[in-house]
Amino acid sequence: MDKGEAPAPKSHKSHDTTQQDEIYVPRLAGISTCLKTSFTPVSLTTKVSAQQVRKDGAQIVCGNGSTTDYFTSLIWSLDGTTVLLPTASHRLDTYVLPPDLLDPLPSQLYHDLEPYTTHGLPEPTHATIIHPCYTLSSPQTCLYLTSPCNLPIRLLSPFAKGILATYPLVKSTTEAWIAPYSLLFNPRDLNTFFAGADGLVAAFDLQRNGEGPISKISTSKRRQRRAGPAARLDPTGNMRGIVSAMAMNAEGVLAAGTFTGKLGLYNANSAAPLVTECNLPGDARTGITSLHFNPSPFRSNYLLAVSRVCCSMHLFDIRNPSAPLSVLCGRQAKTQQRLSVDFTENGEVWAGGTDGVVSVWEGVGLQDGELQAAWGWEAHGDVIGGVGVHPLGARVVASCSGSRRYDPPRSYQGARPDCEDIEESEMSDTDSVSSQSVSASSASSQKSPASIPDSSLKLWAL
Repeated sequence: MDKGEAPAPKSHKSHDTTQQDEIYVPRLAGISTCLKTSFTPVSLTTKVSAQQVRKDGAQIVCGNGSTTDYFTSLIWSLDGTTVLLPTASHRLDTYVLPPDLLDPLPSQLYHDLEPYTTHGLPEPTHATIIHPCYTLSSPQTCLYLTSPCNLPIRLLSPFAKGILATYPLVKSTTEAWIAPYSLLFNPRDLNTFFAGADGLVAAFDLQRNGEGPISKISTSKRRQRRAGPAARLDPTGNMRGIVSAMAMNAEGVLAAGTFTGKLGLYNANSAAPLVTECNLPGDARTGITSLHFNPSPFRSNYLLAVSRVCCSMHLFDIRNPSAPLSVLCGRQAKTQQRLSVDFTENGEVWAGGTDGVVSVWEGVGLQDGELQAAWGWEAHGDVIGGVGVHPLGARVVASCSGSRRYDPPRSYQGARPDCEDIEESEMSDTDSVSSQSVSASSASSQKSPASIPDSSLKLWAL
């Protein structure tokens, strides 16, 4: 990574267009930077030194960790300078990578990262995306969208403390807020974005603050009301469920997947938008969590579908969507948590699992049938919720981990005793009560190594 690509976020110097060595982000007039209420930087539980690097060549260069909160996903900006991470505590943390990311450090083995800005949200978020034109040296382009539950879609910026714009999606019959579970910028028109909800894909104009969608695509149509309670679904466009994932290739084909395991291809500019439906096998119809087209314009016909509670990922050639072209196997992903993956132009798929291992598949799209992971490494001690490769081709990979954990309820042997029986036992045999309390406390204090949380962000140099 070139030092000139990433600015120094803590500097307050004015921007000088003639200066080539280092670019500084100007402070916008009337807009103050956000408060840095964030994770407390702590030492990582897993350290990788130069002597501990395995034969795959993965070496940690940055990190940040916490034991009270965790990151739910990871999103790179296309300029490669910023990583956006939603958290389980309804926050959006923006990390700006240091200019000396790949420079050797004499005093320690890795950098400690601290969020540049943090946005607190009143409700949990279903989806978050970064604008494709995000450029850190131009603050007016640093925008991202998020969809909090039971609230309008919000447009935010790491250089603005408040909300820049809102886009309401309201149910016409009840006037209730509709929270989209997926968001996608239109690559053919960057002023337009799509929002996926229950049986609906809505298109919004980014320039129309406070206005509703400019067009809608119904993914699940019902017959007229006169059919009564026995109304059947329309056979055309029958994709019942919440649109949980979307992707669009260079030709304008919109892929939409639902939590019911349906996957359809749409033409957003046509009156009859449904083009065809991709057939997922039975074990993958547990709910689609992410969709990815190959970003290369020469391989944009390859579509990768990732499902929850499914250890395999399915690659489709949209020219023949009747069956998957290949199946990517070897990942541990038996969880309801969204595990985001990355699909690169050279046909590599990077994905994490519940075992804390980052796996890499090479040559995806060049062969059919089952495809095993080519290599991987143990990156975290918990579920890896997000993996992303540097968008500009640098051999830098970001990964984040963490999962929600609950203390197991206290169990009783046999029937629960009444209060009188407890009092009698306490008065008659104090030794037995004390022994029971000691055994209960010792049982509750015993924790398996897998229950120790590892909530951290790590950047790896390969």
